[in-house]
Amino acid sequence: MAQPPSRPAPAVIRRSAAILSAILLAAPRARAIPKLGGQTFLLKGTFVPKLTDREKLTELEQRKRKIAEEIEQTRMTLRGKYAAIVAELEVETLTEKEFRDLITLAIKAGSAASLQALKALPPRPS
Repeated sequence: MAQPPSRPAPAVIRRSAAILSAILLAAPRARAIPKLGGQTFLLKGTFVPKLTDREKLTELEQRKRKIAEEIEQTRMTLRGKYAAIVAELEVETLTEKEFRDLITLAIKAGSAASLQALKALPPRPS
């Protein structure tokens, strides 16, 4: 006579329910839920409410703010790296205005044109 299948322990059931709840809370609009082993299954009968235009606009504005913050943070990191390079150079021979003008004009002209023009100059007398 075949034995009936054994039931999982209550702790296993609770842990599985907790994992599924966490997944559903993390992706409330998702219909495909990841399953252990790399497979996915679709939630049958799941009602995914459509966002109103106002909710969609709010969500897009939040994403836009996060992207703007990330852009600014990356810009400041890059400028910090360039500032470290300048700290290693002997800029004391230039006035602040000369230094600012030199950098501003080099940026305006573009890197290739600026480098070409500067390399064509004779070396500074010591």
